[in-house]
Amino acid sequence: MIKNKEQWTRFGKIAFLIGVMAIIFFQGKKELQNISLKEALKIVNQISIIHVVIIIIVALISVGTMFFYDYFFIRSQHLKVKKTKIFGVSWIANSFNGIFGFGGLVGAGIRGMLYREYTKNSGDLAKGIAWMAPAAAMGLSFFSFLALVGIFPIKEMLAEKSWLVLVLLGTSLLTPIYIGLSRYRKSTYFSPLITIQYSIVSIIEWLGAGVVLYLSFVFVDIKLTFLQVFGIFVVAAVTGFISMVPGGFGSFDLVVLLSGEVYGINSEMLLTALLLYRFAYYLVPFVIGLILSAVEVTSSVMKKSEDNYMITSIVEISGVLWALQRRVFNKLGNWSLSLLAFITGYFLIVVPVADIITIHGLGKSKLSLLTLDSYNLALFVCGITLWYFMKEQYYRTKRSLHILTVTLIISTILLLFQSENIIIGLMAAAHLIVLVLLRKQFNRQSLPFTSASIRWLVYLCGICFILFVVLVRESLLFVDYNKPLYGVFSIGFSGCLLAFLYVLLSIIIYEKSHQIVIGEAYSDEKLTGFLQKYGGHSLSHLGFLGDKRMFFSDDRKAMLQFAVTGKNIIVLGDPQGDKKSFENVLIKLNEATDYFGYRCIFYQISEELLPLYHDLGFLFFKLGEEAVVDLDSFTISGKKKAGLRSTFNRFEKNGYTFSVNDLPLSDGFLQEMKYVSDEWLGKKREKQFSLGYFDKDYLARTPIAVLRDKEGTMIAFMNIMPTYQEGVVSVDLMRYLPDAPGGATDVMFIHLFQWAKEKGYTKFNIGMAPLSNVGCTKHSFLRERIAEAVFNNIRYMYKFSGLRNFKNKYHPEWSGKYLAYRKNYSLASIMLQITKLISKGGKSFGRRDSLKEDTDSEIVKKKIRNAM
Repeated sequence: MIKNKEQWTRFGKIAFLIGVMAIIFFQGKKELQNISLKEALKIVNQISIIHVVIIIIVALISVGTMFFYDYFFIRSQHLKVKKTKIFGVSWIANSFNGIFGFGGLVGAGIRGMLYREYTKNSGDLAKGIAWMAPAAAMGLSFFSFLALVGIFPIKEMLAEKSWLVLVLLGTSLLTPIYIGLSRYRKSTYFSPLITIQYSIVSIIEWLGAGVVLYLSFVFVDIKLTFLQVFGIFVVAAVTGFISMVPGGFGSFDLVVLLSGEVYGINSEMLLTALLLYRFAYYLVPFVIGLILSAVEVTSSVMKKSEDNYMITSIVEISGVLWALQRRVFNKLGNWSLSLLAFITGYFLIVVPVADIITIHGLGKSKLSLLTLDSYNLALFVCGITLWYFMKEQYYRTKRSLHILTVTLIISTILLLFQSENIIIGLMAAAHLIVLVLLRKQFNRQSLPFTSASIRWLVYLCGICFILFVVLVRESLLFVDYNKPLYGVFSIGFSGCLLAFLYVLLSIIIYEKSHQIVIGEAYSDEKLTGFLQKYGGHSLSHLGFLGDKRMFFSDDRKAMLQFAVTGKNIIVLGDPQGDKKSFENVLIKLNEATDYFGYRCIFYQISEELLPLYHDLGFLFFKLGEEAVVDLDSFTISGKKKAGLRSTFNRFEKNGYTFSVNDLPLSDGFLQEMKYVSDEWLGKKREKQFSLGYFDKDYLARTPIAVLRDKEGTMIAFMNIMPTYQEGVVSVDLMRYLPDAPGGATDVMFIHLFQWAKEKGYTKFNIGMAPLSNVGCTKHSFLRERIAEAVFNNIRYMYKFSGLRNFKNKYHPEWSGKYLAYRKNYSLASIMLQITKLISKGGKSFGRRDSLKEDTDSEIVKKKIRNAM
């Protein structure tokens, strides 16, 4: 239900816009059905490259005159802005407005952000921009009046569409209203002088656009006078203006095509003229605007504007559209570079299509078929490569800079090789120059390249192949080509295959030559010193396995332990050390992983620090719950503990003994442990990363709890694991002989609880129960419910529910353990990577080799600081 006037107005504007676009679509579809693409292609091939260059130059001059809007505006605001800066901002605003216009909204937003740094009074700036925005229509209003009084010979068109008279009349009234309103304003930027200046610029602007359309008609050999063409232009422009469609796309073109019925002009010639006009007056200036915005619009400028809402007031009446566009403006420079890659890539993909149509459809070729096929294959590969690296262009990675520099050099040479492609070759060259000029702004090493990246590359190649096939097949049908297309389609397939290999090999070569591993390699001395000085948590001792790297905070009072698998940084547990430095170490690791293109994942983090991870933009998946027994309250007496007490007494009666062997451990004792461990493992492999494995050096660091039978044979052992927290102790490996009597683990835990209490400990951490209390209610997340259903019902996989029941016998306190990951990561992929990491297996009865030698951490930090 629409409740107020503002909502009605907004709804009306949107409904009107949709209605106009629907009319344009259906009417335009009817008109285009009568156009022969074959004839249009013949006309395109007849256009001289010299004529194309001339019309582009005229179009650029025409767009350049809009500089005076900004020049007069800056003077009225008394701002000190260099003329080169004014010209750049003007070009960006006007060229973007031509493509994404919506009544000047885009241009107003860009001007507001880029001029704001030159003024302290943002309110006056906003009002001045708001007053300048409608000035662009003054020239069209003036020419509408001239059309009504008969200066332009358009009587036939008005007779055909009588409603256009009212449209022209309404538009012609805008100029006197605009100038009249300025007389009631006291500010200099609302004065009649500035209003007249804007109006004169607008007249020149629209005149220049009309000249470009006239030249388009002339160069395709349409025999109409300048006044006739300009009359068509005015009617078409007014129709486009009232439609509010950016650039009048569709509505403007439809009116031009309909003029063919009035003047008896070939529809194919009109379509060609329109394409030439759009290319010269909109696309080429827009590409230049993208280049300028990529150079001019820096992140610092955007930062000044992204939290300031004064720009919103400029275009309050278009709030719906502004809400969508403001998000884009905040990253305008990044988007411009990415969009430039898309446009260049598009033309590199379309050129082979055009060549195929020219050869097979029109029978024209200056090159041998083999040469042309090779030429088109190379361009097709370059085009797909540009599309693939659009995202990396947005983030300005060094990897995309290096690979696309080579790609654009190849593209430019190939395109300039054929005279027909010189304009596109210059576009590729301009893109290359932009990359060279902005090379110092590419301050991020790369983005993660994972199996998902390879899948996206495959999808992109598939999409490009389908696009190629559809364009070629439909185009050749229009030119009456009826021969088999297998040979033609093989070019597209080969191009996609080569593009896949080219991108893949380029990334592999780059990664090998720029490979940097984050953090510091495992050091026994550093880890021991840190834990003794600052403390740790229940997973800290696993660092002594030597299979993880270390990452320290700036003050080296907090540390994270992690493993590298592919482009994934998998951190084990929370930060350890001084809590005051936790935030610093987390931020620094995220900056480092982001800079070097790694994915950062935190495994088994605690509930306590979830808000900190949340502030860093992470999502969470509950892995399970960790059990901690309160030793002061634990007892095996009482009715509820009858089962535990009975088991304990049975082992005592049968002569089983428990002992804790202090260090050092003898070789004979280690051999006994290894026998038990090997029997327990059987054909299973050791785990690693978040679980300890049988390693002599690792086990020799802590006391070992042992259970022996009455003959003195070791039947079970556990290594006691320090948590580096006051009053808390834990265990890691828990192994027993397969034929050990039932209840051996319970007996060992009871003895360990008693031993720990005697040693002054108050808490005993007995580890995590995976997927405990995960997905248990109907309101749980779907991914958690699926995990619970899989792991607790497929018995041959795991029996996690049984593990929780086993630990519940000791009445522990349960606390959640979570996985933290970014929103754009695949949870299934992450779990697979972690599972693979844990399942790699430790090196039995010997020291596991550590990771690569240290990368100079200071060099890494310096690179990241420079990138910020």
